[in-house]
Amino acid sequence: MQEAHALKVFKEDENLQKAQKYRNAFTHRFSPRSLISIYHKYDNGSIGFGLNTYIPSKMIINNSVKALDILSDILIRVKLFISKEYKSANEG
Repeated sequence: MQEAHALKVFKEDENLQKAQKYRNAFTHRFSPRSLISIYHKYDNGSIGFGLNTYIPSKMIINNSVKALDILSDILIRVKLFISKEYKSANEG
């Protein structure tokens, strides 16, 4: 399963991990009036209280472009794998 390993590398990509972190930050936001909005759990397991982390839009846009580049690369690899399997199935 060499192809599966190649795709696993993408999952560990720093840019995709950042994209997931940004997505989670937006998805799990609460109303500013909610007490939960001041609670934050950090990657190291510690807990903090205060305002949510601000992520500048330029960082989000740059990360989105990198994530789309990675997605494009994944799709190219999947296409090559499928065409290779189709070709070998029709030769035999």
